[in-house]
Amino acid sequence: MVEKDFSKCQCPQAGWCDLLKKEMTANPPNWQWCQGLKPEEREDYYSKVNGKVRTLRQAIKRAWVDTVNFVDELPERKSDWAVCVIPATDDMLELLEITRDSIKAYAEKCGADYIELQGNQHKDWPMANKYRVHNVSSVYEKTLYLDCDIVINSHAPNIFEVTPNDKLSIYEEWSDWIRRKSTDWIAKEQETIVRKFLKPEQRDRILKNGAFTPTKMLNGGVMVIPKSVSDWYQQPDQVYPRQWCFDQNYLSYILPDELHHNLDQRFNLTWQAMKDWDCHSSPLIEWIERAKDSYFLHVNGEKNKTVRHHILNLDLEDKTRIKLANHELVSKSASNAWLFCEEAMEAQEKINLDIRQYVSSQQNKKINVSKDLSIALVGHSKKQWDSIERKPFLKFLDLNIISGEYCENEWAEARAYLLEDFFPNEAKFVGFATASWNTKYSKLKPIDSFPDWPEAQILFNSNPEDKIYLCSDMYCTCGWTRYYSPRRRGIITDVFGYDKYPRTNEALIELLKSVDLPHETMHRAIPFSNQGFYHRNIYDSWMKFLKDKNVFANIKRVAEEFNLLQVGGWSNRPYAYFMEAINCFWCQDQDFTYIGTSTRNHQWYNDNIRKERGW
Repeated sequence: MVEKDFSKCQCPQAGWCDLLKKEMTANPPNWQWCQGLKPEEREDYYSKVNGKVRTLRQAIKRAWVDTVNFVDELPERKSDWAVCVIPATDDMLELLEITRDSIKAYAEKCGADYIELQGNQHKDWPMANKYRVHNVSSVYEKTLYLDCDIVINSHAPNIFEVTPNDKLSIYEEWSDWIRRKSTDWIAKEQETIVRKFLKPEQRDRILKNGAFTPTKMLNGGVMVIPKSVSDWYQQPDQVYPRQWCFDQNYLSYILPDELHHNLDQRFNLTWQAMKDWDCHSSPLIEWIERAKDSYFLHVNGEKNKTVRHHILNLDLEDKTRIKLANHELVSKSASNAWLFCEEAMEAQEKINLDIRQYVSSQQNKKINVSKDLSIALVGHSKKQWDSIERKPFLKFLDLNIISGEYCENEWAEARAYLLEDFFPNEAKFVGFATASWNTKYSKLKPIDSFPDWPEAQILFNSNPEDKIYLCSDMYCTCGWTRYYSPRRRGIITDVFGYDKYPRTNEALIELLKSVDLPHETMHRAIPFSNQGFYHRNIYDSWMKFLKDKNVFANIKRVAEEFNLLQVGGWSNRPYAYFMEAINCFWCQDQDFTYIGTSTRNHQWYNDNIRKERGW
């Protein structure tokens, strides 16, 4: 930190004064007036003009941001260390209401002062308030700055003790963005800073033969700032580009390498680094697994407020909550556009409370996995089967050996329901899973380790009358019947083509009526597909329904009557999709308790992978 020298006037002429942080004009109080002041008078004047929030330099262009004189009254200093949060807006304050207790507890654990700077001192660009941390870091020997969307695990070590006292500690996340193939926006923002904002000598050092190549991205959500390097993170003296991540991009290129300590990622586990912005994916399982062993959990980049608050509220040390965390979030996540249904998510929130209470009251039971459990792995190729470790409870159901009526490829995995005696009589728990499970779903829940899943333990500890139904991922039945919008995709329109929607939707309604299922959505989170694991009684009731309602025959009849065998879109399996629809609406009509277990690999619907599967 550079100490201010009040012993003499710093200005040889009228203009901007770096000492007083104001324009010294030709009219008193001007630069000549300042020259005649005593040092103590000059310091008093500095305190007067800088004791209020005011605009220092005004941006002329909308694409640039004013510089502002930030003013904060700090609490009585009791430590050399400070933990600082800056909830400048209502949204940030709302997040801090969730995270504040863990942050304050951590500050106390470390013996640091907790400092909370409220209020928005930059109305035009609230993000700029983050620079107010300099009012703290320039005073304390070491300051930990935290974004308001960070919750701290109780086992986190003292970050003040494990970081250097002469370097700014911050996590460098460029590799995370490369992995996500989302670097273009960073390159664009950083190049703007380099070419239009940095000083010539800084710019020349970064550009190679006139070209800019991004190489790093510091994440400013967690920073440990020693007093000796505090001036490296402060508001620039000049107006600067209006960028959401300006402070990070700017710091990335002005902070010397010798003054940067790369923070262990466990001190800044970012949700955004885990998150894939594809409508068919969700990083929930990976987040939970890594979050339990990390220290600071940074839930950034989640635009859905409900989901963001829910993740921050997860108690990772509550074993009951962990068992259900993935289920809860899958039932609420907006990262899957088919699942996006506010009504279903709101309803599931209440259901989750009942499930947690139920799980906490369960008694542990021992089962003979080899005898009591039987899962049909439904597939058609040796390649699928070879991707899974052989286990006694897994039975490969080869679709190619099924013959007779309804055995065409258009039925896909629905053909598995033609085999009424597939499971051993002694099996108490049964289920169906695609033989591509380990590719289709998150790698942290391989089907060959099913007995070890926390959700499987819930099933094993339940009674048949409890009607526990484990599924893969979850969504709402309204996803079948709606048309299309950018955030609310419809399965019917995706499968059969948007231009055929009225006819395909009429066919679905006719089909549901023919098997005595209500076609109106109840806005309830239910299994996304035919993957399911349950007590034998649920399997028996499903098979009985298929037989009593002549489901196979009705699907074929309706598809033919509505001429849906060659309708376009990307489906060549119309019968299979209608079977999935019936399964979903049947599940909606039952009083089962559904628990999601997995999240879908976002590459599953990639065109090249679909071709490999023969779609």
